Amino acid sequence: MAKNNEIWKLLSLKNFNSKFDYYISSKGNFKSILNNKERLLSQKTIKSYRAISIKSQNKSKTLFIHRLVAEYFGEKKPTSNNFVIH
Repeated sequence: MAKNNEIWKLLSLKNFNSKFDYYISSKGNFKSILNNKERLLSQKTIKSYRAISIKSQNKSKTLFIHRLVAEYFGEKKPTSNNFVIH
């Protein structure tokens, strides 16, 4: 799934059941897919960090874009002693 050198990866969201599949790109874009229909989701800013909010039934989850890009595309995975600063 590459377009203009943009690589998309499927998110694995633990304890969050949704009818959508969510993807993060190597360029920090975020999209959902349901029944082969793609939708690029708008992002918001929380304390100067880009974030996305997703919902499933009664649950809501906020994800920070820089953390997702680091987790899915970085060489090292963030841990409690190793975190992302941009």
